[in-house]
Amino acid sequence: MLCEFIDNKPDEVELVLTGRILTEEIAKRADYISNVDAIKHPMEKGIAARVGIEY
Repeated sequence: MLCEFIDNKPDEVELVLTGRILTEEIAKRADYISNVDAIKHPMEKGIAARVGIEY
């Protein structure tokens, strides 16, 4: 169902998908694939997320 949505989107529409599991079917359709790992994060010190930045 998601692949059908990607295949039928208008050319002028850009999609940004996030998640933990990347299927081969979605990967074949992607222009960019990134893996972001937190090395150091303020949350580790108990600093709350900021409106407009982290959420």
